[in-house]
Amino acid sequence: MHVQRVTYILLVIVIGAAAVAFTSRGNERQAKQTKNKFPVANYDEPEPTDPVEKAARKEKQKRYDGPSIVARKPHPSDVEVNSIYEGPQLPALPTSKSNVIVLGTVQSGEAHLSENKKNVYSEFTVQLDNVLKADVSLPTNNIITVDREGGIVAYPNGQQILYRTSRENMPSIGRRYVFFLQYVNQDFRILTAYELRRDRVVPLDDLDQFQKFAGQDATTFLSDIRNMLSTPGTLSWAR
Repeated sequence: MHVQRVTYILLVIVIGAAAVAFTSRGNERQAKQTKNKFPVANYDEPEPTDPVEKAARKEKQKRYDGPSIVARKPHPSDVEVNSIYEGPQLPALPTSKSNVIVLGTVQSGEAHLSENKKNVYSEFTVQLDNVLKADVSLPTNNIITVDREGGIVAYPNGQQILYRTSRENMPSIGRRYVFFLQYVNQDFRILTAYELRRDRVVPLDDLDQFQKFAGQDATTFLSDIRNMLSTPGTLSWAR
């Protein structure tokens, strides 16, 4: 979500026998459902055979050569690594911080390692239904690719580790979202998003500021965003 990172604290979560014994089934199911939303990148992923696709992939991978969060040889017990962001809090509706705000449906998702294999990112193809804000040009076919740092890395020995920013999640394929996007180095990076499910709003991320919109009527939610965008000088809602 946060493009300009200030400070990282990496937490390695190890699930041992004692922890498993005291974990409720409900929490286990919720953790599994959350993890299933993260695409998987193979640590020894082969390069695309198509020269154009290969060049484009390589350029994007280089742009994610940032924080060193992905281990080359992880501990056998590692299952999840969380990065904790300690910079400024993102507003609940980051309209002024977003170059692009769109309503669209997620068509597909995949994850890739950065060029130096020290970071991982996920990218999602989104079919646009509506463009609420666009400070940059968007494709004429109404399909864009949106990115977010994080993903599951599958190692050659079969071990899989989830790397993520704490309390930030990934969108689900087939679901409809309002995406708040920042355009950085040719990438549309997800600041946050809200799913529109059965005409109700479901925040993508678990951070406290987003929960004020949980369960809100979708039509009212979209109307609030449009009103903010149409009113000069209106600030993003911080609370």
